[in-house]
Amino acid sequence: MNILIIPEINNIDESIKLAKEWNLGFEYNDFFLPQILDDKDEIRRRVDIYRGLGRDMSNDTMHGAFLDITVHSEDKRIVKVSSDRIHSCMDIAQELGVKGVVFHTNIVPNFRTETYLDTWVKRNEEYWRKLLAEYPDQEIYIENMFDKGYDELKRLGEMLDDEERFGVCLDYAHAVVFGWESKEQWVKALAPYIKHMHINDNDMRSDLHLPVGSGDISWGDYNIFMRRNNIDCSVLIECSGHERQRESLEYLKSRHFFPFEMTKEDVDRMNDNAKEVFKNYNVQVVQISNVLYKVINPDNVVNIDNLKVDLRECALITSGVTYDEDDKCIGKIYYIFTSVLDDNAIKECRQKAEAEYGKALVFEHIERKYDPSSSIYML
Repeated sequence: MNILIIPEINNIDESIKLAKEWNLGFEYNDFFLPQILDDKDEIRRRVDIYRGLGRDMSNDTMHGAFLDITVHSEDKRIVKVSSDRIHSCMDIAQELGVKGVVFHTNIVPNFRTETYLDTWVKRNEEYWRKLLAEYPDQEIYIENMFDKGYDELKRLGEMLDDEERFGVCLDYAHAVVFGWESKEQWVKALAPYIKHMHINDNDMRSDLHLPVGSGDISWGDYNIFMRRNNIDCSVLIECSGHERQRESLEYLKSRHFFPFEMTKEDVDRMNDNAKEVFKNYNVQVVQISNVLYKVINPDNVVNIDNLKVDLRECALITSGVTYDEDDKCIGKIYYIFTSVLDDNAIKECRQKAEAEYGKALVFEHIERKYDPSSSIYML
């Protein structure tokens, strides 16, 4: 587990204190600003401060230049200026001894012509492959910013799959605000190539960089998407200020959300909690199956009031769970059900449903019908 924060150079003691307490790395966000890259004395001052801390920086990362950087431009002069900035960043990263450097796709989001997108993929593949050869000690991560879709990043990942030091940096908040596809689709599509992530919260409309848990992003959804797709990467808590960073860490850890580990004891506790709810409310696995089966069986007339009672009993599997006063709650229960119960319990549910109704309960119908972004989870 490699979790990183952005160090505060003007309050570095607090950053060091937080990093030691939580065993965190740093992602340096100083060196993407043009005014710093143009000031050699300021670069030297900051590099000396960071190197003088006596920390192991081999798992740290750095954010590279991204403002106006366009290595895929048709204009060779723009490519040259972009490349000069990128090389300046890589030189700094090399001197710091960090593991990897983050750059942006910088795709023009609404320019969706096939020629433009194909050119972007081709030129980025050529550029980053060459840069990796020039800097053999650093990894390079390409981050989604205003990207509407993940196809180009996925194609780039496929083309550079032979380069062990290349990866995607999935900025989850950017995907929430700017992406067209669902968050789970982003994670699933890019999973083989994700080596680094940025997370922070927002109102799902603007890129606010709020502490995790203080905005409107469903972090329960995020947690399930990460674990379903076996994501294993470094994660930056991308909000500024040690207090906001601590708030994010405590929120994630208290709920065992990725990247914090979910231990066997945590899983056992959730399963025991589920069994106790079934016992207290006399809700057997097959009864939950019945509720879900009614939803996907259009020929079955359901009393919505009774259905909501049943769903509420199911929802008590989780602590503090709430649901909307509409049928989206059914989709939420589906996720609770498949997340809280272990594989054997789900298999038992399918078998009992098949025995009672002569056909297997098809969970995927609900998954397609209800938007996963509206779901809620345990913990």
